[in-house]
Amino acid sequence: MLDPKLNEVSIVTTIDTDDPRPYHIQGLEEISLDEAFRKRRLKVTNAPFPKLSYRDHSPFASRGPDGKKIKKIVEDNDVLVCRYFFAKVYGKGERNSARRIPYQGILQHITPMEADDGGKILTGRSAEHVDLTDNADDGDIILMEPTRSLPHGPNRERQYTFGDAFQGGGGASCAAKLAGLKVVWGFDHDKAAVDTAALNFPRARIFQCEAADFPAAAARFNARCDIVHISLPCQPFSNANTNPNAIKDEINTTCVFAVTGIIRTARPRIITLEEADGLLTREKHKYWFGKLLALIREEGYSVKWAIHNTLEYDISQPRKRLVLIAAAPGIPLPNMPKSTRGRPGSNLPAYLTAREAIGNIPRSATHHNPHLASRTDGVPWDPDRPFKSTILTKNSLCHWDGRRKLTLRELAGIQGFPHTYEFTGTKTAIEKQIGNAVPPPWFKLVFEECIKVLRKVDRIQGRGGRADPRSEGNDDEVNMFRAASRTLSPAPPISSQASGSSIENAIFIDSDGKNIIEID
Repeated sequence: MLDPKLNEVSIVTTIDTDDPRPYHIQGLEEISLDEAFRKRRLKVTNAPFPKLSYRDHSPFASRGPDGKKIKKIVEDNDVLVCRYFFAKVYGKGERNSARRIPYQGILQHITPMEADDGGKILTGRSAEHVDLTDNADDGDIILMEPTRSLPHGPNRERQYTFGDAFQGGGGASCAAKLAGLKVVWGFDHDKAAVDTAALNFPRARIFQCEAADFPAAAARFNARCDIVHISLPCQPFSNANTNPNAIKDEINTTCVFAVTGIIRTARPRIITLEEADGLLTREKHKYWFGKLLALIREEGYSVKWAIHNTLEYDISQPRKRLVLIAAAPGIPLPNMPKSTRGRPGSNLPAYLTAREAIGNIPRSATHHNPHLASRTDGVPWDPDRPFKSTILTKNSLCHWDGRRKLTLRELAGIQGFPHTYEFTGTKTAIEKQIGNAVPPPWFKLVFEECIKVLRKVDRIQGRGGRADPRSEGNDDEVNMFRAASRTLSPAPPISSQASGSSIENAIFIDSDGKNIIEID
């Protein structure tokens, strides 16, 4: 996640959303006084590496004749610099579960309000310090571009633009359109999937290309957009990948490195990613998850992640997926959407049933002729409950009457596609497009959270981004600091006398690196 660098440290904590205390209280640890043996200077800053570190005043050649000796002196005595906040977040009831890895997390740059000087270190282009909320204590936001005086009235509302990387048949693009975004480009290497996306989004630029070739393909037009979605190939990380193909898996995993080119080409304000949950939960994929976070962080973005079960988000099938949201400097991290459905006793509507999902498909819908569906000799089941199985890239699900397999339109309906969404290609190709797709109703909720944040920022900046009325009076949704849960109120800023000043009396704790941590 973070490359180890001499005297660079991070705030590392674990957050429990069941705990009502703020994160900086939850993270306190009791130690023996014997473990505190020296005072150290610590700078908490939003300045980029290597600013404010010992490298500003005491550079040395670590490979020189006295390199190791000097390095040890610097490590033990010189200033420590903190630029990042990393938190593992336990959801409701997860702390006592058997699994070791929490399903949520945050990797975020230190914000100006958290810096030692209260936010006077501004980097890059000229910036404007603007209070984002009605309550100044809730946090500030740095707008990284100067405010432009643009005319806008109460009915002027900007439509945000959207790009879709690894687009497939267009599930994420469908979700973006449902959320009110304008799909402007997309790409995929699969010809049939590209044809499907082009059919449904005729005004967008849809490319058939490999991920590594997209920057060159996009050089012919302005690919910059507000939100970019990236759905990396999920097969290497999926629990359903029971018969791995080493060559294909290697090709798919190396797509992770294409993320940098996509980000630099589109320069989005917000990035969303969707992937198989195994990328986070399986030990053998730890490297790839860390590499993905590192690539996003290196481009200046803060990122949060969580594992969702799509049953809780208006989809009639159990499907655990990892979702990541990354925000550029000056953009608060959007909240993850709240569950819209739940188990009995959750005070939420019940899970979407199979009948509700596909029981009302019009006879005129394309790819829907039950009489021509493959016949089976299955066992009838109750359609007034969700499906028990997850849709894969091959149709193995039976209709509730037990006598036939589902039609392509029914498969698409279970995945959440509107009944009017079109598909092209062979039956096998369409099954693959549907099985690989991002379920639109679920990700529509993710995009709506992103739009709320952009509207807030643009309303303040005077760019014509009228606030979404659904977010009015709900300023905690865009709390600049740690929006992983409502318990995450900011720690009081550390006061100092000058920009970049240090905490002279910080206590250095030496307990096997437990308290001063570099994330590797």
